[in-house]
Amino acid sequence: MKKGTISLAIIILLTLSAVAFLLYNLETYYEHVHGEESTLVCGYTIFIALVTGFIFMAKRDSFRSYKTIYAVCAVVLFLVFLLGRQIPLCVECEQTTARELGILRFWIKPFEELNP
Repeated sequence: MKKGTISLAIIILLTLSAVAFLLYNLETYYEHVHGEESTLVCGYTIFIALVTGFIFMAKRDSFRSYKTIYAVCAVVLFLVFLLGRQIPLCVECEQTTARELGILRFWIKPFEELNP
């Protein structure tokens, strides 16, 4: 096993945990009234980005593809952060439209569909 393989696996697993946390919060969106899913997802993503950044800085000279895999994980974390920012606090209170939700329409119904 090459030097740095375990730290690379940790970086990949932490990135996948951020994706899983986003999907979990989107699936359970309607279980909470005025939930803070957006804040939780963004905070968790920032925490994971810091942890993976520290791991990368400590082991960045391990092998050639390490930087490429870290860059892919950083892009995935950035996309999770952007999607997390789009989660509305309350669809009815903010009167969130389908256009504002974008790709999140798959999990969250817009205001027009809740109140026809």
